[in-house]
Amino acid sequence: MTDLNFSIYGDQPTVLEDPAFLLDDFKRQYNISVNLDRMSFEEAWPKLVNVALHGGGPHLSQIGSIWTSTLMLMNVLRQFSPAEIQSMGGVEAFFAPTWANSILSGDSSAWGIPLYAYIYYILYRRDLLHQAGIDEKTAFESAEAMQATVEKLSAAGIKSPFLLPSLKPFAARIHISASWIWGARGDFMSADGQEVLLAEPAALKGLSAFYRLYRALSPADTNLGYDDCMRRFLAGDAAAVFCGIGSQTLIDRCNVRSVLDNLGVAPLPGIPWVGGSNLVIWNETRMFPAQEKAALTLVRFLADAQAQKDYAVGQKVIPARVEALAGMEFDPPQLKEVCDRSLRTGRSYNAGPGWMRMLSELRYRLDVITKEILSDRETEVEKIVENHLIPVAEKFKLLISH
Repeated sequence: MTDLNFSIYGDQPTVLEDPAFLLDDFKRQYNISVNLDRMSFEEAWPKLVNVALHGGGPHLSQIGSIWTSTLMLMNVLRQFSPAEIQSMGGVEAFFAPTWANSILSGDSSAWGIPLYAYIYYILYRRDLLHQAGIDEKTAFESAEAMQATVEKLSAAGIKSPFLLPSLKPFAARIHISASWIWGARGDFMSADGQEVLLAEPAALKGLSAFYRLYRALSPADTNLGYDDCMRRFLAGDAAAVFCGIGSQTLIDRCNVRSVLDNLGVAPLPGIPWVGGSNLVIWNETRMFPAQEKAALTLVRFLADAQAQKDYAVGQKVIPARVEALAGMEFDPPQLKEVCDRSLRTGRSYNAGPGWMRMLSELRYRLDVITKEILSDRETEVEKIVENHLIPVAEKFKLLISH
């Protein structure tokens, strides 16, 4: 029997850690034993970089999709050939944005195979929108429409029209706000990753539109984390909230009839961010042919439509394969349409040599901007955003130019 070391990440136990869920079947079919090592989210990236620099790590890993391109540029990942990708159904079997960080423009090989996708969306109360005279079909279709919706809900006497995570740190704020930036035709970096664009007028306009939502928060709603926002919405205390697909468990536990009977779902305005997770095989594994073959076999197994569906249902995420999503059920049912639409119209980041450093800096900077937007009600939102982003852009322009 071949032993395979497989690292995964996450702050909570995953379905893969229950051997009976998928990996016992894999072991019986292929006579391959899989040893799992789960890293917390915070420790995962530093540990992966350590493996990249020093070796001696697992044979394959489940990693954040946006980490793939950086490890690819470090030349530490084994490429998947066009024939290997085709044996898994081909590129077209997966939603296009899930390949963004795995395939270079014009290349037919990949450095990672999509395992699952992740999106953010909007949960809202149909009854409260109706009470405020708002058409739910257009309420969140653009940044301008969403701002108007929040203002109309407030004018209608809804005490908490929209809940936003404002208790720092909130690492996902950049993923959510990216929809506003891209919707305004702005970007963080150029397509080739060689030019910093986050302080260009379009990007500043988009991010400022996102932050104007914070100015509509009531004082009682300005010190909430993500989970606080979700709990208050599901308790019936708000009209709308941002929600990540991984929060399906919280929704399933909701027992407030006024919320459940009126639950609506909408994609983020602009161009939704699509994240997720990839499966990668480390270059070092090529020195061990039996493990390399076993690792490729496991990747094929987990890339199969049925395995992706089972994993997505168990893990409360979205499968990266189109066929797997088509066979799933969601509650509320319209969430399936929102997932499909987001995965067909959304995108991921343009990755370059300095992207992971920029991402870390921007996460911190957006937390600081949030605090300032809420504490300083006199200064214009645009001015606060510019004051923070222009210096960051200049710093990373210097980094990339050298």
